[in-house]
Amino acid sequence: TSAGARYRAALGAPDWCVIGEPSGWDAITVAYKGRLTLRVTLTRHARHGAAPGPTVAEEALAIWQHARAGASTRVDASRAFDRLDCRLEGIRAGNDDGMSERAELRIGYRLPPGIDPRQLEREAEGLIRNGAGSAPDASAVAIETVGMEEPVRTARTSPLARAFARAIAEAGGQATFKEKSGTSDMNILAPAWGCPMVAYGPGDSRYDHTPLERLSLVDYARSIRVLRGVLDRASKAII
Repeated sequence: TSAGARYRAALGAPDWCVIGEPSGWDAITVAYKGRLTLRVTLTRHARHGAAPGPTVAEEALAIWQHARAGASTRVDASRAFDRLDCRLEGIRAGNDDGMSERAELRIGYRLPPGIDPRQLEREAEGLIRNGAGSAPDASAVAIETVGMEEPVRTARTSPLARAFARAIAEAGGQATFKEKSGTSDMNILAPAWGCPMVAYGPGDSRYDHTPLERLSLVDYARSIRVLRGVLDRASKAII
């Protein structure tokens, strides 16, 4: 939920900011995709199981396929980071009370820099409603935005990024810059503060929030050396 970042964003900006996120001890993260998450709810009067026409679950899947097809034509890019991703994050359907039928979709978009999440929100709503159809007996469709973050990219040439690159080199590594398809507190704080900002930390982000999440103690020790080097430069007003 990034509750702490949302609270802190409204307060005074620091001179620079380091987001603690795993990227590898010798890597610096400078960009994150944004996100847009929609909850789409379909409701209609209950029908007999043998009644002709699509079930409410099938109506929901038709909407999902329409939304995904629309997203696939939105951005044509060779790099994965520059593409708009659209995923079905969850679906459920049923007839709980015998009087009505209901289906719910959770559709998640991952946005590269250059796409406005609010504009995408409007476009997605149009696609979803077109996918729902206009038949008199079609389900009622409600669309709710349950999550939205701006995509963010910070400068690789900022004094902060350069300080990390030099500190990594002094620790025996060669710095690489990463762009990630997920989100972090940087999505919230960078637009609010506008100060030099990177994300840094040991560990492998592929295993974040999974049972395989782990941390090499060797890399942990190296990252401490890197952070000491960055802080030493900060105290000398290099940042």
